[in-house]
Amino acid sequence: KDELLKKNEKVKVIFLDVNTSNEELDILIKDTAGGVPIELIEKIFESRFTTKDKDKGTGLGLYMSKIIIEDHMKGTLGVSNVEVEHKGDKYRGAEFKITLSLKGKLA
Repeated sequence: KDELLKKNEKVKVIFLDVNTSNEELDILIKDTAGGVPIELIEKIFESRFTTKDKDKGTGLGLYMSKIIIEDHMKGTLGVSNVEVEHKGDKYRGAEFKITLSLKGKLA
C-alpha cells in the first residue's frame, strides 16, 4: 500500500489470489507499484530493514510476517517481481507468495 501511495500513476491496484492443491494453499498478493528494486529484494525480510524514513517505519513488518509464517505456521513466504495485467494493460509489480500446508487439515 505504501509503495502505491508514493506513485503518481492513475492505476493503483492490489490483487489477491488464493489457490489450493491437494496438499497446499497458496496466497498471492500482487500490486502495480513497480516491483522491488533488484538490489533490495534479498534484504526486505531482514530485521530492521526499511526503505521508509526513520519516523515512518521500523522495518519489522515483513520480518515478523516471515517469522510467523515460516517458524510458527511451517509455511513459506517469498517475493518476486512480476508483470500483472489489469483491464488489458500490463504493469510491473511485486508478488508476495505465502504457501501453507493443508496436509492433515480440512481444505
